[in-house]
Amino acid sequence: MKRLIVLTLCLLVSAAVFAQGNDSKSLTNKAQFIIDLVDNMEWTTGKKLPDTETVTICVVENAPIVAKLKELAAKHDGNRKFDIKVVDLTDDLGSCHIVYLPTDDLGKLAKVLKKVADKKVVTVSDAQDFARYGVMINFIDDAGSGKLKYEVNKMVLDMTGIKLSQDLLKEAVII
Repeated sequence: MKRLIVLTLCLLVSAAVFAQGNDSKSLTNKAQFIIDLVDNMEWTTGKKLPDTETVTICVVENAPIVAKLKELAAKHDGNRKFDIKVVDLTDDLGSCHIVYLPTDDLGKLAKVLKKVADKKVVTVSDAQDFARYGVMINFIDDAGSGKLKYEVNKMVLDMTGIKLSQDLLKEAVII
């Protein structure tokens, strides 16, 4: 009986460590995608952001991805600088280039989308079905694959005039 309890505890600890490793990898993949997104989009007709322009990435409410974004932004090659901000729903989101919403709260989503309506702001989330509700890019939970998957709401992108590179569109699930 004692062995069974010890074995069960070992299995639980191993599972927790494995899950934490996967969460960490997923978080890193999402943060890297958001950082790389800047070089794979055109915000104005036919133009990418100049390499010298500081890119503002806003994360609605503090989330674990903030630290990872800051770490990856500091390591980014080239002249591009990033400003990673934690914002709340009372802030002006129009000054952000990218807004990441790390919650599945539809009320918060509605507020974010209202604040960025008619602005060239890329919205990113990882809540189920948020691309269908108006988020431009939504990460898809694909446990076990090890590869980051995402949906793109092409209609919202087209309405704002923001263009995503063909390479990223080929990998996306188009909504």
